[in-house]
Amino acid sequence: MAILGLGDIGMGYDKGSQGATHVYTHARAFDLHPGFSLAGAYDPNPKKRAEFHTRYKKPAFSSVDKMFKEVRPEVVVVASPTSEHKKSVATALEGENVLAILCEKPMAENIEDSSQIVQACKKERKALFINFIRRADPGILEVKHRIESRRIKGPFKSVVWYSKGLLHNGSHFVDLMSFWFGPIHGVSLIAKRKKLWEHKYEPDCRFDFESGSVVFLATKEKNFSHYTSEIVAQNGRLRLETDGTILWQVAESNPYFSGRRKLNPLPEAICGNMDRYQLNIAEHLYRALLGKKHALCFGSEALTSQKWISKILRHES
Repeated sequence: MAILGLGDIGMGYDKGSQGATHVYTHARAFDLHPGFSLAGAYDPNPKKRAEFHTRYKKPAFSSVDKMFKEVRPEVVVVASPTSEHKKSVATALEGENVLAILCEKPMAENIEDSSQIVQACKKERKALFINFIRRADPGILEVKHRIESRRIKGPFKSVVWYSKGLLHNGSHFVDLMSFWFGPIHGVSLIAKRKKLWEHKYEPDCRFDFESGSVVFLATKEKNFSHYTSEIVAQNGRLRLETDGTILWQVAESNPYFSGRRKLNPLPEAICGNMDRYQLNIAEHLYRALLGKKHALCFGSEALTSQKWISKILRHES
């Protein structure tokens, strides 16, 4: 497999960590996973290419064409800047051995480009997945199982805090809520927020899903990172913290007030492993390639979510 782009998610986030306890990048994940062979990477920056070669003992190329000619990957990760995703996917589709593409979110800055990416992959019969990392976390999957088995009962009401753009970082939670609560049925703008830079708006808004509604509230990344969710179910409360901690408080009878219920003050921790989120994704990609059950987001699913996000952003702009 090969990586197009050696930025933060491509390689950078893992600079300060060693081994398999923390796996935040594609380079480390695919280097560690026994089902893949990290064959090479492309990046226009010579310093990043040199660092990749030093750390992973694999070639890094200044030419995409040369990389495909020498490496001949079956799996390609698109971790280039978002503005270059369409071009990167088109390049990957030219690789004669390519079976699957794992693309960073958002798929593109606009619906037109995202639609063309999905259609191009469909035409070439290549699998396209979008790297929404939370889907592959064991704790997230346990919550999904409990929702489906009615151990956590809907309908739901939820609040999500996000920053750094609804299309960019907020889309992680739009996808997660859809993963848990089913298809999006409608959206509405609550309040406009200042434009960060091109294509990045932080509106307060509401998404209505098949089994619940979610209010998205923007906060300022410059103050501190805050990506959390509180979900109120019929039979308890679920909290998802920035570090991936998941806490469930079940509703139980109140011994002091007949007929009333209260939340158990001692929450249950639902075990996940967001410290290895990119390795989790690699494992699910491996399952997908073997034809086994997986939790990855298909390009078509991401496109549907982006269409709803775009409805919000059209009002915002």
